[in-house]
Amino acid sequence: MLDFEVRSNVAYCLNPQGIRLLDITNPNSPSEISRLHLDGAPQSHYLIDNLMLVIDQRDRISTIEITQDNRLLLRGSLPTDVWPVSVVARGDYAYLLDGNPGDGFFLSVIDISNPMHPELVRRVEVGRWGLALQLQGNRVYAIGGTSDNNRICTFDISDPAIPQLIGTTDDLGDVGNFVVRNDTAFVCSDNPDLQVWDLRTASVPAKLGTLETSFGPVQIDILGDLVLLGDRHNSLRIVSVTNPRNPVSIGMHSKAGGMYGITHSGNTVFTSDGRILRSLDLTNPALPVAQMQFGPKDYPRDIEISDGKLFVAHGTDGLMVYDISGSTGASPVTTWSLPGCEVEGCGVLDVNVVAGRVYSKFGDDSLRVFELVGNDSLWLSATLGTPWNGSAASSLNGDTLIFNKGDGPVVAADFRNPAVPIELSVLRAGYGHVRAVGDRMIAIAANLTPYHPGIELYSLGDEVNANLVYSFSDLPQSCYWENPPGDGGGGFVCQYMSPRSVEIENSVLAVVNQAAGLMLFDISDPSNPTLTFRQYSYPYVTDVGVIEAEIRSDLAVLSRWNSMEVFDLADMSMPILAQTLHVGDYINDFILIEDDLYAATSSGITFFHLDQALDVDDEVDGLPVNFSLSQNNPNPFNATTKISLDLRKPSHVELSIFNIAGQRVRTLLDKDLQSGNHSVEWDGRDSFGHPVASGVYFYRMRAGDFQTSRKMVLLK
Repeated sequence: MLDFEVRSNVAYCLNPQGIRLLDITNPNSPSEISRLHLDGAPQSHYLIDNLMLVIDQRDRISTIEITQDNRLLLRGSLPTDVWPVSVVARGDYAYLLDGNPGDGFFLSVIDISNPMHPELVRRVEVGRWGLALQLQGNRVYAIGGTSDNNRICTFDISDPAIPQLIGTTDDLGDVGNFVVRNDTAFVCSDNPDLQVWDLRTASVPAKLGTLETSFGPVQIDILGDLVLLGDRHNSLRIVSVTNPRNPVSIGMHSKAGGMYGITHSGNTVFTSDGRILRSLDLTNPALPVAQMQFGPKDYPRDIEISDGKLFVAHGTDGLMVYDISGSTGASPVTTWSLPGCEVEGCGVLDVNVVAGRVYSKFGDDSLRVFELVGNDSLWLSATLGTPWNGSAASSLNGDTLIFNKGDGPVVAADFRNPAVPIELSVLRAGYGHVRAVGDRMIAIAANLTPYHPGIELYSLGDEVNANLVYSFSDLPQSCYWENPPGDGGGGFVCQYMSPRSVEIENSVLAVVNQAAGLMLFDISDPSNPTLTFRQYSYPYVTDVGVIEAEIRSDLAVLSRWNSMEVFDLADMSMPILAQTLHVGDYINDFILIEDDLYAATSSGITFFHLDQALDVDDEVDGLPVNFSLSQNNPNPFNATTKISLDLRKPSHVELSIFNIAGQRVRTLLDKDLQSGNHSVEWDGRDSFGHPVASGVYFYRMRAGDFQTSRKMVLLK
């Protein structure tokens, strides 16, 4: 869970897949009430009456209605600035802290009187850095300043649409979080760990007291006269602030889980480490008592398909085999598991089926080799330790395999006797990971120089040898903003990111990289690969969320945290997003077999059959028979351009413009439309009415489950 809150025995939990509501009337046995899938991982929220405001990784603030029976209904959304951080609300207005380290952070005022159409009203600068918001009475408190010298900025919202800055504190150091009660701020920071500030006279704030614990708190909550401090190293500290000038540590619990958040209901305290929700009884603050843990069981980590069988590597349940050859779905065949495996990570970590054998890496750091006997049972033929506790990538010829040894090298090995494999040759002496095997071609991900990962292409010369034909390490970097200690300037710090997934199909090499999404290379001449498509080109980014890719001659499938995107590769230089498949749970692995897609998710195996009828232009009785989005006209354009779309049935339509960095520039449509042909014009301006720069832009249409996008060029 990334963020959560407890109200009236209901826990509101945000995770990468969306929002879950849990009934915690009995803290020892919580149960799910409802859930809502969101296609952008939610990061933070605020509850006001029956409305939840949520900000997500797609730089949006969404309004979500909570019905009387605790169902969640998405009502509206509004693009924010580059980085939304925190949100609070009162009455008809929400206050959003957003921005970026380069341009600064702002307190944005948003009119939410109509939840279906939130509107930006005003923006007030907070500083070069922004962290969190608190609201109390007629005041909004914001953590602003610089990244390593934060301060509390106090805004008067007596006129809710026009916040007025009325005071700031001295520098607080590096703040983890803060809460405000009765105009007193409790701040957890790097030094000292706890600071208490009197903000009653905002123009002259006064520091009341401090406490040094030497354990670096990052989360904070208030329970009566108790301050709850949590870190990311499994500790919860209870501090008495009966005398705010002299905070005193009175209790500690060291198994509370890493702290993504703390909240409470009565004397029950809830903590989250990102996956598991825990509760503690603080009836006696000096002796916290653990009550319950609620979180997912370990999940399928890897899958493989061979000869009508689906092989699943499950983190606790072992190696599972299903028959998928029939038309009735998947039927269990057999399971092999380690005795006594009941905790996360002790089961199977990955599975490869090569030349009729099953190779599985287990949590006890061993590789086990199985034979499928009689079509319905697994026979363990070998258990291998170091250095053979790696992974079998592909078969060169029968029992001669390309193998990633556990200590790094990529070798060709004879596995006729799997209990005693024989190394035949070394394809790559240093550490490398075989990512893809094509027709006599191998792609290996490796560090080509220290801290500089890249890809090497090898051509198979004979059954046991390979020749390096090309290597490239100019993959995009992942960058973040850093303010050096004691330096008011700061700048971008960049590091090269290893490719997460590599695929070879005919003469196409597909690479998924954290900082660029999907990249396609033409390797017709393996000694000179040519980049034909790059999905993203961010000026700075931490992770675009693309995890894995599979390609074939006509399409590419990408997985994100909880969804998959299908691209039409008819034009390799401009793949078109044809479908978005919403899974709703974290996707750990997936595999594409013809038109069937199997995904291993945090809740099990999900199956999709891909619809290849991506675009149909025929019309019946004057109405479109499918959804479609036309190329803008004119293109390129220098003033205005027209975008047309077809709807097969009445739908809620969202049509948005994005720049080449993937940032939303403007939303042209966000409303219900009747079936038929529609068009809208774009005048080359952003959401604030400012002209945008010349360059390449993308426009994306969403209508129900249909989603597609196209590219256009603005010339001035």
